[in-house]
Amino acid sequence: MAIQPAARFQDILVVEDDEVLRELIALQLGNQGYKVRQVGTGNAALRQVADKPPDLIILDINLPDLAGWEICASLKAEARTQVIPIIILTAMDSPSDRWKGLEAGADDYLAKPFRSQELLIRVRSLLRMYHLYRSQIEAEQLRIRLEAQQDADRLKESFVAIVSHELRTPLTVLKGYLGLLGGLRGQPSSVKVLEDSLNDMSGALSQLESLIQELLDYSRLSAGVLTLRRRPLEFRELIRKVLSGLAWAADEKGVRVELDFPRREVRMRADSERLSQALHHLVENAIKFSHPGGRVVVGCRDRGSHILIRVQDEGVGIPPEEIQRIFDPFYQTSDYLTRKEGGVGLGLATTRHIVADHGGEIRARSRPGEGTSFLIRLPRSYSDAREVLTRLRRRTVEAGQPEDPLSTEALEVEKE
Repeated sequence: MAIQPAARFQDILVVEDDEVLRELIALQLGNQGYKVRQVGTGNAALRQVADKPPDLIILDINLPDLAGWEICASLKAEARTQVIPIIILTAMDSPSDRWKGLEAGADDYLAKPFRSQELLIRVRSLLRMYHLYRSQIEAEQLRIRLEAQQDADRLKESFVAIVSHELRTPLTVLKGYLGLLGGLRGQPSSVKVLEDSLNDMSGALSQLESLIQELLDYSRLSAGVLTLRRRPLEFRELIRKVLSGLAWAADEKGVRVELDFPRREVRMRADSERLSQALHHLVENAIKFSHPGGRVVVGCRDRGSHILIRVQDEGVGIPPEEIQRIFDPFYQTSDYLTRKEGGVGLGLATTRHIVADHGGEIRARSRPGEGTSFLIRLPRSYSDAREVLTRLRRRTVEAGQPEDPLSTEALEVEKE
């Protein structure tokens, strides 16, 4: 009676040094419709598996070059091959070989001599289980892909809703004032009305321009088409310029912004325009989500091999279940104040791209109701780091301390 193999899982590797037995097994399996590869040594078997993993392996425990149980253990230790079913062939009078093979991860064994029908039944049974296991894996992978697609669809819907809202607001302002100005035709114009209308229309156009620029910047950064222009810059000066541009927002909200700087300069080569953009997003968010009368602290430190920048607020905070998603594009937390403040949800995603393009990383810590802290770590190039560490060593030696540029004392000297 022919035992039909599963159509998708029928590639079997026979590893047996007895050529007659190997040919006999291959013939029996071939007659059942299986595709059979056969080799006579352990090394040849490993090469076959590396080239193309089979669906099942029939493995003699005693081979001229490698022990079958060693081959089995090696295959079961690799993620790519650990799920391949293995049937070991042992001598009738060698139970220790069977134990070694099973301990090494073999799924079944046959003692020589064996009946062909017994071999075929075991092959069929293991391939059926392998098929079920692979089907479960594929179903799980499909589920993950579907969930990712659903997340992408929700993100797309969120993006459309957010951008539509953000575009509609300034457009409504423009439309309203154009209607107002149209109603003044043929009437003695009021200079005050015209000035106010033009100012508000200008603000609405600036809002539109800012939104479009934010979308373009993120698109270019995520596509990797923006090239950094690294130049020497001083971070305390950079931060002061960013804060100067946001002073109006802090004053309007009644938020106090404090600087936490070392006395000495903090320098490295970086793209000042892009880092200003990243810091602007962080500080703007810190002010936006602070309570009136709250405090925002912006600081930097020179650690020799890298620069640290910190932006900390005492605002509404971020729920712990959402902290991992805040850097996702278009993501906005579920907090009411977040939705009330608006925005398209690209600021932190853009910031992460800018930091990553500098070879750095950004992390966030937050507690709801207590505030949020962002920490940026920007590594120096090797030459820049060597120059700074040489300077640290010189100051440490002059201070009569041990000559260790990476010691805590040396870094504290630079920090102060």
